[in-house]
Amino acid sequence: MTLSPLHWRRYAAECLGTATLTFAVLRSLPEPGVTPVMAGIVLMLAVYILGPVSGAHVNPAVTVALLSIKKIKPAEALAYIAAQLVGAVAAQFIFLYFMDGLPPVTVT
Repeated sequence: MTLSPLHWRRYAAECLGTATLTFAVLRSLPEPGVTPVMAGIVLMLAVYILGPVSGAHVNPAVTVALLSIKKIKPAEALAYIAAQLVGAVAAQFIFLYFMDGLPPVTVT
């Protein structure tokens, strides 16, 4: 697979979008009822801002779905998923660094 010099922007956008979504969800977990709203707002912004660059999959499940209907090639899907995983793990480490641990989650 030959990559154009600007292909890296797609993967950087996916990494940033996934990291932002992951961080926002982690931050909103202690507040009951806030997580779906926070996730929706961040996802809407990601699609609006990153959509023109990468398609704003921001989730490996979306990438796999697009791969299954042959909208993207397997090599590109693997690169997207790798970027998304890097973004999610980076967001968790950043969250742990700034917030001193993961938030407690209770089920009522």
